[in-house]
Amino acid sequence: MTPAPVPVKMYSPGDTIVAGTWLGELHPGDVLRIVVWRRPEFSGEIPVGPNGVLLHPLYQSVPVVNVPPDTVRARIGAFLSKYETNPQFFIEPMYRVLVGGEVRGGGLFNVPQTTTIPQAIAFAGGQTQDADMTNVQLLRGHKVSTFDLTQLGLVLDTLHVESGDHVVVGKKFNFLRDYAGPLASLVGMLISIAYFSKHP
Repeated sequence: MTPAPVPVKMYSPGDTIVAGTWLGELHPGDVLRIVVWRRPEFSGEIPVGPNGVLLHPLYQSVPVVNVPPDTVRARIGAFLSKYETNPQFFIEPMYRVLVGGEVRGGGLFNVPQTTTIPQAIAFAGGQTQDADMTNVQLLRGHKVSTFDLTQLGLVLDTLHVESGDHVVVGKKFNFLRDYAGPLASLVGMLISIAYFSKHP
């Protein structure tokens, strides 16, 4: 089940972003969600390009990387002010996270910065029946960490994803499927070989 969206707070160009609602600066590859009141042409989940500007025909002149959140908000507000007086808008930085393994709908997702590992799995449709939630791997850069999501309790609230993370849900071991089945096939093949070698 996909998590319910957080209620949208609209900003005006003079407003200040509340501390804690934005975890860090934007970087190329991140995504900025912009919602402009009654202006769908200015709204959307817009990727940040390698040159530090938004990959959008209208916002392509607005640099957003390596600057504080208030600066990004001010630049977006100044740009929108060219088109209407006192524009009402909402901005939210998004991380691009790949979720795979034993989930119902794996893939690449744009998720809010405050997303935890369990929430990222929920964005992918949740775990399958064969999922092993004691073996959830987080690939971050060149480091792989394994978490038991059945035992961490309240610590789960601190396991936030970062941009570029890969979350992989492991698969439960099944004796019949993973061991007995392949062994029986191998034995059957050996018996067939032995039979045909005796009966050319």
